[in-house]
Amino acid sequence: MITLITPVGTSLFTNYLDKNASNSMFSRNYDRIKKEPASNWNKDRRISEAIKNLGLSSEDFIRSSGIKASAELQSTAKIQNELQAKIKVHFLASDTIASRLAAEILRDQINNPNFILGRQIEAKFNSDPTVGKVDVIPNLQVNNRTDFSRDGMPNLFHKINDIKDWEAGGNQNLAINITAGYGATLPYLTIFGQLERVPLYYNFEASNELIVIPQAPLAINWDLIKRHARVLAQIDKGIDAHNWPHFKKTNHQAVEELDAFIWWDISAGACLSPIGVIFWEQYLKSHFVVELTKDVTNDTIFERMVQELYRRLNKVLSPNDFTSPNCYQTIRDLKDQNDLNHTGPVPRHNIFIFKWTDDTQRRLMYSFEVNGRVITRIKIYNKRDEHLNAKQYEDWKDQISRNHSTIVFATHTFETPTES
Repeated sequence: MITLITPVGTSLFTNYLDKNASNSMFSRNYDRIKKEPASNWNKDRRISEAIKNLGLSSEDFIRSSGIKASAELQSTAKIQNELQAKIKVHFLASDTIASRLAAEILRDQINNPNFILGRQIEAKFNSDPTVGKVDVIPNLQVNNRTDFSRDGMPNLFHKINDIKDWEAGGNQNLAINITAGYGATLPYLTIFGQLERVPLYYNFEASNELIVIPQAPLAINWDLIKRHARVLAQIDKGIDAHNWPHFKKTNHQAVEELDAFIWWDISAGACLSPIGVIFWEQYLKSHFVVELTKDVTNDTIFERMVQELYRRLNKVLSPNDFTSPNCYQTIRDLKDQNDLNHTGPVPRHNIFIFKWTDDTQRRLMYSFEVNGRVITRIKIYNKRDEHLNAKQYEDWKDQISRNHSTIVFATHTFETPTES
């Protein structure tokens, strides 16, 4: 089965209005919701009534018009015919009521056993947070450029990566339908598809022609990213507006060479741009970020310790663990003499102690972050060479527990270790 990621636009409603211009009630209801954020779904009774009326009318329109009712339906039919495979359409809605409503209507109509698309196509879309991760992308909207660039596009990429890793089982069973949704996402999704080797499909609704965007032999300057990985890792965490001028001055060459990778706003500060997110997360598939309280990357023993910590974590964490809460709980569940949870976790925090026993009795206090199916960041709170007795451990852990949020970290990247 092919998972076909499909951003949802509003052609279902605009197509209806093109053919039913005299339906003033539908027009008024659509005007009432079309600029409303998805968070306002249940906040206004008039909006709720508009949603209900639009839904009923749109369902009738789909039944009478078939796949021509919307860009999503027509393109899905064309893509399925091209692939000649069973397809699961995974709809993704923008952060608007109109997109969420269209996605729910299209999902229900596709999954209707009598629908024209047939049994080779099924649809998935979740807007209920009580039953799992929702498919409405926060801040993916075009009314606020800052929110779109800083949060909306990165949220979309993270969602697509989650679907690729957890649902499709890799890029070989994944495709993206870029026919509908916001036009502003198209250049970013095209770059994403090229790097991830995911085919993209676009259907010209007027002519019914299907375009497949081929895989190009891109030559990526990964040395540039490797050379400035420390700077990118810091920008990835976000730099506030007050600190950005000093950071930019201190890292002038890196900021200049990475201009396309950086988004900044005079009041919001700096973070990775949508293009920066794509390339940085691709880079992290062969590297991971380490944040240190001491700059000790020239210490080869320390580097071996960090590499061994990464290996051991990946060995203990099963594929089903790779959400942050599950990962932390797995480490907590290890007995407190396990090398990954030596003496137990730091109270009230997801901070643990790793005991390295290969050469010497060394220990690291650490925490970590995951993204998709990989560990992307390890934070080292201290580097200890000496053996500590139980009382010293408890004092040390208590101190970190109270003060860890104020610690200043240096950022580095390490190559992902390969299994020997």
